[in-house]
Amino acid sequence: MVLLDAIGPAQLRFAFGDMATLLEITQRLTEFDASDAIYAAEPWQPSSVAVVLNEPRDGSLPAEAHRLSCRLLLDIAVGRAVMIGFRAWLKREPSLEERCLELIRFATKTPNHCTRRRDDHEIPCWTPAARRE
Repeated sequence: MVLLDAIGPAQLRFAFGDMATLLEITQRLTEFDASDAIYAAEPWQPSSVAVVLNEPRDGSLPAEAHRLSCRLLLDIAVGRAVMIGFRAWLKREPSLEERCLELIRFATKTPNHCTRRRDDHEIPCWTPAARRE
């Protein structure tokens, strides 16, 4: 379901669980619950198909993410924290594309990045499911 934003029909707004691009999700990062997670199709890039979903307590891949061939990118709370640090490091407001690319960079290149294999997908170590192990 796609809803029209109050600003006007030129800007589309998606709801929780709706398919979007990673760039669109980055733009609306503050609108999602901190406990939700971003799932995106690889290779991760701003135009990647993405969706925001609840991460199952057991760390499994949600059915909708599986249907869209997406895997866990990162939690909304982590994404917000990354943006705070990124803005402070840049000492200016980054563009939407810069913010999106920084989320991707953090999820893939961070020295602290680690994953744990579960079933048919990997779980980044900073997610609640990985911490529950």
